[in-house]
Amino acid sequence: MRDRAWIWSVMVLTEEENGDAEIPSYRLQVKFQQNLGTEIEGNDTPGTATPLVGSDVFIYGNHATLTDSDYYAITLPAPGGSLRAEIIEGVSKTCESNDMDSEITLYDANLQLVADDDDDGRGFCSRIDGTGAQVQQDTQASNLPAGTYFILVKSHNTLNLTRNIFDYRLVVRYERPDIYLKDDFDNDLGKWSAVSADGGDLWLNPEAGLGGVKGLEAVVDDTNPLFVEDDRPMDDGRYRVDFLLDPFDFDPGMAQGHQRARIFIAFEEAPTRRLVAVVLKRQGAQYSLMSRVRRDDGTLADTGFFNIGPGTHRVECEWKRATSPSSADGEFRMWIDEDLVSESTNLQIYTSSVDFARLGAMSLKAGTSGRLRFDDFESRRYTYIGYWYGEPSGAVREGTER
Repeated sequence: MRDRAWIWSVMVLTEEENGDAEIPSYRLQVKFQQNLGTEIEGNDTPGTATPLVGSDVFIYGNHATLTDSDYYAITLPAPGGSLRAEIIEGVSKTCESNDMDSEITLYDANLQLVADDDDDGRGFCSRIDGTGAQVQQDTQASNLPAGTYFILVKSHNTLNLTRNIFDYRLVVRYERPDIYLKDDFDNDLGKWSAVSADGGDLWLNPEAGLGGVKGLEAVVDDTNPLFVEDDRPMDDGRYRVDFLLDPFDFDPGMAQGHQRARIFIAFEEAPTRRLVAVVLKRQGAQYSLMSRVRRDDGTLADTGFFNIGPGTHRVECEWKRATSPSSADGEFRMWIDEDLVSESTNLQIYTSSVDFARLGAMSLKAGTSGRLRFDDFESRRYTYIGYWYGEPSGAVREGTER
């Protein structure tokens, strides 16, 4: 196909690399990039660089003379992002023919060298790759500060006329950090974007350390919400969260007929809209958990309640947006104590995306009281966190996505 470029991402481990254990399956991921057209000539300096907008894009360029220099500019909106920039064939020549001998260089906004490559691509084509959940080819291009970066495309040398005059496509992928937030609550709440503590009712208590030295304890004595908030998600179509919960002696107000409170919510902003909520229920001495997902039409898809016993429990959820407005292929999964308790793969959830999330005691009713305890919070963009379909952390599964 001439109007699109491909990136093939394959995680293949040998048995030796996997501790001599058999690899049961492999995962192949194919991405389509957006066509940005052609370079804007006169882009032979950083000041006249052709802009690249988007995270999976490609643009046509023409290296018409031996000394031609083509600059491109891309802006990373958030810290911690990674870049992959690769030269592939344009129209007349191919990398495998060894008739394209390119060089690609990545500079920061101050024109300080970040990474450079000659032949890491196919044939004599070039590639800089700082992406990947586990292994990066060019670590200098990973975990980058936010800001503008320049990509320079030129000939590797000016002696071979055949190899150094060519048309090409520059394929660029910007990958934001997988992990949004990881907090064991052992030190302070400085990692969180906001804290609603109601005068000290939300605090780090050594007795609440479910997985470490301390834990987050919500002391509920009125209906004011108690939560920590993370705003690292940014218009994201996929969100995973994992945390430890101990309901302890929490009472949602049973004497007044109230049985439920929300302990986790993922939101869209502008306007604020709840997309996912984890609900804690108490009926007598029995606690249970449920998740609720909002569809595009405003209706709610509930998982139903799952009973939990006294003590500590691990809760994990995954929300994934549908692929188009007309396709009901959005997904939601919920795990409790490493067991997949609910899975939906036919949800119409396309119009919204995750922008921030809260953990704590929320949507409280009159008569509520007691304590809730949390620990070992982690949220990610796409890779699994703890257990995935009952398989232990470290298994070669979706966590190897690139």
